[in-house]
Amino acid sequence: VLVALAATGPGPTRDAPFALAMLRCSYALGARRLLSLDELLEGTEDPRLPVPAATLQDLGLGPEALQGQAFNDQAVSRMLSGKPLLVAHRATRVRPFFDRRFPLLASLPWADSLSGVRWRALGLDATRVDHLLLQRGYFLRGGGLAGQLLGLAFLLEIEPRALDMLICSALRTDHEVVVEGNTYQVREQLKAWGLRFRGGSRLWSALLPDRQGAEVLAGKVSRLRGQGPLTVRIIDSTAQTRFKDTQND
Repeated sequence: VLVALAATGPGPTRDAPFALAMLRCSYALGARRLLSLDELLEGTEDPRLPVPAATLQDLGLGPEALQGQAFNDQAVSRMLSGKPLLVAHRATRVRPFFDRRFPLLASLPWADSLSGVRWRALGLDATRVDHLLLQRGYFLRGGGLAGQLLGLAFLLEIEPRALDMLICSALRTDHEVVVEGNTYQVREQLKAWGLRFRGGSRLWSALLPDRQGAEVLAGKVSRLRGQGPLTVRIIDSTAQTRFKDTQND
């Protein structure tokens, strides 16, 4: 199920989603290809928070479109019966909002069509779905969130290797090295070792494909000396747990 979501801001604990689109697809796991587009679900909800007029306009919504509206929880749950794989372009942003709004569905597996696909290896150098399509000679215009999902589905159809990469990313187990504490004096070394700073969570992290590599990196970081002790831990993540944390908050 492809998922797109729009929210009032970047922080899942202080902001709220106001638009949601879901596209259920059938695919052949062995052949790594989409077979059909089965169902499209769209909805809006009054977030009881201000939404910039420009944001609404980009989605083709008027200022009154959210008044008195609510997502259809039963329809969302029905579409996700059978525990399908959920796919979002920038799942790191979408999943925290989705899980917070639909807590009974928070254990479903997720994949990210941005980070889970090596687009550059496919000769594409863009991050947005419409830009990726444009580089293949297709123009995506309008359609709101549903249009974005249809564009993503078409992109996965014309780029079968992208779908293969996406499914493989969902099946693997990642190992995240997380560093907390007063890291100011050692921040340049952390950067050099491939860790990135997550400002909202006030920590550094790096995602590695193998446990041994994660243990080596964690060992090197634990030997650093900053202004205070550093806490280093390794978190194993699968499709069920990946993208869960609210790092944008």
